[in-house]
Amino acid sequence: MTEIFEAVRKDIADEHAAIIQYLYHAYSTPDEEIRGKLESIARDEMRHFKWLNEWLVKHGQKPAIERSSLVSTGTLKSLIEADIKAEIDAISQYIDHKAMTDDKELIALIDRIIADERSHRTEFEKLLEELESKASAESDNPSGPSEGPALGAHEAALLQQALEHEYTSLLQYLYHYFTTGGSDEYEDFSIDEMKHFGWFAEALAERGYQPLLEHKVGEVKTAPEDAAKSNLSLEEEAIRKFSEAREKIRDGEVKEIFELALEHENYHAFSLKKMLEKLEKASGKKFTVGSLKELKDKEK
Repeated sequence: MTEIFEAVRKDIADEHAAIIQYLYHAYSTPDEEIRGKLESIARDEMRHFKWLNEWLVKHGQKPAIERSSLVSTGTLKSLIEADIKAEIDAISQYIDHKAMTDDKELIALIDRIIADERSHRTEFEKLLEELESKASAESDNPSGPSEGPALGAHEAALLQQALEHEYTSLLQYLYHYFTTGGSDEYEDFSIDEMKHFGWFAEALAERGYQPLLEHKVGEVKTAPEDAAKSNLSLEEEAIRKFSEAREKIRDGEVKEIFELALEHENYHAFSLKKMLEKLEKASGKKFTVGSLKELKDKEK
């Protein structure tokens, strides 16, 4: 089974890359219709990422959050061409990996994913035809973010910092969702972080900045109490950063984004504290501020 596990890990890394590649491309065009189609396809790839990780974990494997290489710059036309190639390569790879296993569940899952990828390829091919038929400069010139309200470099840096934090939190919550019994709360929190990720990235793109879609996920703790403490530490860091950013941001719309994200993070932190209380009560331990500080010190 080792060979198929490695094959599925490769598929997951490629799905992760596809998600980010399509989001990069979505944030690189001012065309709302194209952006919407790219974001919709990226959401399909997120589902593939989740399903394949669930299959891995079900068979006693650790979830995979690595990411393959991707294409993030170019003309809009060349980006869509890269997306078509990504789908063609994915279909071919899934067909090869399907031949490596007799696991009926995995075979059915791969067949479903292949159907999605073929649909995506068709969507991208239609997009490319539409671009080539338009007599506009956009289809020939390097794509760039749309014009939006002015945003200073320092404010943009705060948005970029928040974006990186949410990408990191998203992946960590997904990892814990897969490794701690499929906690519904962790799945819900990951969805919230994905929303924040999109808000911050779009705010940057709409104001003339190319969002950098990078994360800082390190060693992920898997024991339930350690996972909850690590997630609480991330949430408290987000609350501190977002509170500071909200005071420094002058753009009213961006300030509102930070305020809404901050409300979500406060709720996550509250829920995690309640989760810790239950876990530590069950294990006979007592959760204290000091115990959390000790954990933070170890993680530095």
